[in-house]
Amino acid sequence: MINSPVTDTLPAYVTGVDLDATETISAGESITFTIPATINDDARGVTTTNTAYFSHSSGQSNDTAVLTTVFAAPNIIQDFELPGYTYVEWNVTVGVTDTIVHSGDQAMFMTGTGDWHTGGAKSYNSPRDIAANDMIRFWVYDAVQANTTAFKLVDYNGDTQKTWSDWPDHIGVNPNPETTKDTWVQMCFSLAAYDLVDLSQIESVQFTMFNEGLYYFDELLEHC
Repeated sequence: MINSPVTDTLPAYVTGVDLDATETISAGESITFTIPATINDDARGVTTTNTAYFSHSSGQSNDTAVLTTVFAAPNIIQDFELPGYTYVEWNVTVGVTDTIVHSGDQAMFMTGTGDWHTGGAKSYNSPRDIAANDMIRFWVYDAVQANTTAFKLVDYNGDTQKTWSDWPDHIGVNPNPETTKDTWVQMCFSLAAYDLVDLSQIESVQFTMFNEGLYYFDELLEHC
């Protein structure tokens, strides 16, 4: 039997207490350690490795545990929980906020003066294949007044196509062709209306509002 010190330093994206123990081990025996720890909120789509080191009188060695996290649920195109995915397309300021949120901790905000405002959001895991879906959904919070909403898809080749929430293409699909002031409203768009872009390689989406003011968007999903 030997006394073997066992240590580790928790890797990036993992929060907890580092391992620091001494175990009495017999020849041919194995020991399993369970380390209480949590995965950080920003650990999406990463692989991280925890290495534990042990030593004894005849030498030293190590063992590893590999953890891979999913980037997001398979149906989530964008949920605005991570920074760096929103972008300005025309006459707006965009970003993420935790003040007005439909689900989770953050949503996208878009604000501008004058007429016509367009803000964009890059898809997770782009280019994204949504060709097998019939519809696409998001939630919009309008701090201005009742408005129609334009929704544009941008594919890998740079081709774009925009439709509006009150167009006949979306009758029977979209329960709310207009927004409601100071209320989260679900918008559903039929992907059958997007025949000029490659739905198997979507890079980003864009939201367009006519009236100046403040708008929020959240939970962009592959279905309604």
